[in-house]
Amino acid sequence: LVEEELPELDRPLRFAVARGNRGTVRARDLATLQERLDLPFTDEETERRERALATRDSARDGGRRRRGSSAGSGARHGGFSRRRRRR
Repeated sequence: LVEEELPELDRPLRFAVARGNRGTVRARDLATLQERLDLPFTDEETERRERALATRDSARDGGRRRRGSSAGSGARHGGFSRRRRRR
C-alpha cells in the first residue's frame, strides 16, 4: 500500500493492523504504520513487558524490605519463642 492508493476523505485516516496475540499496531499515517510494522515488538507488547518487569521488581523489592524489617525485631532470631520447654 502506498500513499497514492489512499482515498481522499473529509477527515484524516487512521491505520490499525491486528497482529493476533501480539496486539494491534496503530498509526496516524501510512509511513508511521510501516515503520512500526518493521519493529520487532508492538507498543502493546513493550508496555506489557514493562508492566510485568515493574511488577516483578516491586514484588522482589517488597520481599527484601519485609525480611529486613522483621529480622531486627528479635521475634524470629533469638528473641521470644512461642514454644515452652517441658521440664
